[in-house]
Amino acid sequence: MIAGAASRGFDSVFLESTRTSMNIDLNSSTIFASLFWGAIGSGYWVYGWKQKDMVALFGGIALIAISYFISSAILMSLAGVLLIVAVFLIKKYRP
Repeated sequence: MIAGAASRGFDSVFLESTRTSMNIDLNSSTIFASLFWGAIGSGYWVYGWKQKDMVALFGGIALIAISYFISSAILMSLAGVLLIVAVFLIKKYRP
């Protein structure tokens, strides 16, 4: 790879070696949804950590994780709302 750097130029070798096989959609709505649900999840996580509430703690971790695993803003928002409702219902009806 280094031997070919002199003939093709360093920039092309660098770009080829850092290229990944992940196909990430980075439009503005996906970035905003990821930021929004990550912030809500961070709040849930901090609340669960301080209050020693495992439902809120793992709900926050799940909200943070959806921004990594769901690449559609609409599906991410739907999953975020469902997670918040699930945390609320579990906390309300838990004995």
